[in-house]
Amino acid sequence: MTIASTTLEGTGTTLTDADIDNLRRSVRGELVVAGEARYDEARRVCTLKAAYDPKNLFRINANIAP
Repeated sequence: MTIASTTLEGTGTTLTDADIDNLRRSVRGELVVAGEARYDEARRVCTLKAAYDPKNLFRINANIAP
């Protein structure tokens, strides 16, 4: 699997399976990509979070796990 993505500088790049595996090992939490079982659920949560907490204020709430 490869994933087309955009860097922080705005240039296009492609992530390979090895890149995705390295990313999975380096992030805290679960990395879910399109086509995986939990992708739709994760996308819905991210969409709701962006709509209701656009400034990411809930990140400081100790009652909400990261």
